[in-house]
Amino acid sequence: SNEWSRVVGKISPWIDVDSTCTHERRRSEEALKEELAWASHLSLPYVMVPLHGLSSMNLACCLNAALASNLQLWMRVPTLAPVDVTSDPSQTRQRDSWEWWNSLRCSVNPTKRLFVALEFTADLPSATCLARWTGEPVRAVIIPTSIFLTNQKGFPVLSKAHQALLKALLKFNPHVVLSGTARHASGGNAYANYLKHFCQSVASELNNVEKFAEGYEDYLQAPLQPLMDNLESQVYETFERDPIKYEQYKRAVYHALLDRVPED
Repeated sequence: SNEWSRVVGKISPWIDVDSTCTHERRRSEEALKEELAWASHLSLPYVMVPLHGLSSMNLACCLNAALASNLQLWMRVPTLAPVDVTSDPSQTRQRDSWEWWNSLRCSVNPTKRLFVALEFTADLPSATCLARWTGEPVRAVIIPTSIFLTNQKGFPVLSKAHQALLKALLKFNPHVVLSGTARHASGGNAYANYLKHFCQSVASELNNVEKFAEGYEDYLQAPLQPLMDNLESQVYETFERDPIKYEQYKRAVYHALLDRVPED
């Protein structure tokens, strides 16, 4: 089982358990059940499941059994749904993939094993729509080679909009997945080298407080009782890394000195 501990399983992309076609829906249900059972047999820690649309009630029912096991499910969601998903492009809720994810999340049983694998698309929605993903449990970012541009030297690069989105998501330390075949003469390694350099440059921009808090952004910390318990020196060193609290202390002492009563 140790050999599979770093492998992410992938559900077949054709499976659509919420299809309007009864035959396809039943066939998809059987295939999804078999593939999830096989992933559990192999002790895979993660399985990636494609999310096809806003209607996902049947998918939620099928996933509840898998979520009760040790599997962690990554829902593969595009940043912007393709137009052909709906016959009416004006139905923005159908194209808003965050609504897809939110609908599924609200339909499954409460769990901490359901995450997002956000796939970048060539076109991106508004900044307001993208900002909502920074509040979701994004465990992976999938970047297809088809969305890369070509710089003056002939190497692949991401657009400014994609760079901004990736930079915002990297603060939560997701897995970065490169998909697709090479579309530049520089070869497939050029994509990987670009993403590696980009991730390193973003990490170098973090200040000491952000580095220290990395991985604990969404956790509530239990309050400590320094007057009741004997705390270790390392705990006090942690306290001292809180710039906001000590800045307030500094301001409080300053105003206290200004308001002090003269000795005369």
